[in-house]
Amino acid sequence: MLKYLARRLLYMIPTLVAITLLTFVISLHTPGDPAMLKLRNSEASGPGGAREFWPAYARERAKLNLDMPVFYFSLSRLALPDTFYRIAIPAHRKMLDNLCWEYGNWPQISKYYQRLKQAWLHPGEERDEMQDAALYHLLVASNARERVQWIKKLDRRRFGPVLEAWAELQSKARPWKNYIPSIHWHGRKNQYHYWLFGDGRENKGLLRGDLGRSFRSHRKVNEILSSAILVTLQISIFALLFAFLLSVPSGLFLAGRAGSFLDRSLSSLLFALYSTPAFWLGTLLIVFLGGGDFLNLFPPFGLGDISQRGFFDALLFRFWHLILPVFCLFYPAYTYLTRQMRNSALEEMQKPYVRALRARGIPLSRIRRKDIFINASLPHITLLGSFIPLIISGSVMIEVVFSLPGMGKTTLDALYARDYPVVFGAVLITSAFTVLGFLLSDILYHLADPRIQVKKEKA
Repeated sequence: MLKYLARRLLYMIPTLVAITLLTFVISLHTPGDPAMLKLRNSEASGPGGAREFWPAYARERAKLNLDMPVFYFSLSRLALPDTFYRIAIPAHRKMLDNLCWEYGNWPQISKYYQRLKQAWLHPGEERDEMQDAALYHLLVASNARERVQWIKKLDRRRFGPVLEAWAELQSKARPWKNYIPSIHWHGRKNQYHYWLFGDGRENKGLLRGDLGRSFRSHRKVNEILSSAILVTLQISIFALLFAFLLSVPSGLFLAGRAGSFLDRSLSSLLFALYSTPAFWLGTLLIVFLGGGDFLNLFPPFGLGDISQRGFFDALLFRFWHLILPVFCLFYPAYTYLTRQMRNSALEEMQKPYVRALRARGIPLSRIRRKDIFINASLPHITLLGSFIPLIISGSVMIEVVFSLPGMGKTTLDALYARDYPVVFGAVLITSAFTVLGFLLSDILYHLADPRIQVKKEKA
């Protein structure tokens, strides 16, 4: 058993690595800029505002390790240098990339960019709005025609070095370099490595449980999600536990009465329940049982404050708040699992070993309790791995309907606010639960029928 468990744990490692890599890649391509979101500003405020904003933006990027290469290596073209990632301003990177496509000579492009940026950041005592606008637009020019228009507006006396660098750039063009691929090795100082292992300062890295800080509240994502996941687990564990425990005897009961009026009636009821949206039923339960227009039996929203209550009083108080949301998560899983158990039990009852046992005079009720129960439960164990993430993700609408501060509602709020560290932290946690769920299924499957694993090893 230990050997089997160790092998399954080893299989999990590449899966988790692939999940972290995929999550990291998605985080790089999400809308918005983390440094911009933290500063709550943008360089679209015009030339004057941009001159003050850019240094602060570069410092914020350095704090977030965004001034580093993305991965251990990068594949680009020969015209671009291996330090292109150090260009802080997105509009500048786009402008320089366009220049590289046009001319391909990075030393001359870099010289032009540095002189242009120096003239822009340090305008001197002689100020001219037209010259300021020309410098600003040259730094963000998106096409050659726009660039030529603003170059003509520069004062040759004041900005001679910029114009000289521009002339040298044009005379030494090497556009053919854009069609030669180039691989750059960056080593451990890259964003992915620091995201995983930390930077040795405030960020401890994902492998040590540090999911970063929220863009919105600047709190640690661990703190935000730890309290949220406790709420979700309270609902999900109870719903999943009751669904699995009750669906097995229910399915066996219906299988023993297959084709009867009771079987047809209860199967139709289960199908109708399974087809009913959980959020819609939750809303009806609030209206009819949660103090809406009818009865006021259960608290409709939140979890209530238990800080001033004793242990048993707090336990009962919290249980009373969770009845409606737990039921809304419980019944879709219960109806599906019951129908699966019924079908599995009916299939087992047609097998030769059941007929052989009945021929020996063993009652069907005993066969159903001992043999059919175990064999028909094996598909249930397989479904356990897939139900854990489904229950957690399915709690989103339930948490919204009942105003519960769980993982679903927290993630949804973070998504609306573009608080991506919280969103990706929730994705990683849900993925980890998925992998652990399948591992638990494999272990239970092996415990329920060790012969299956033996056959696999011999094969």
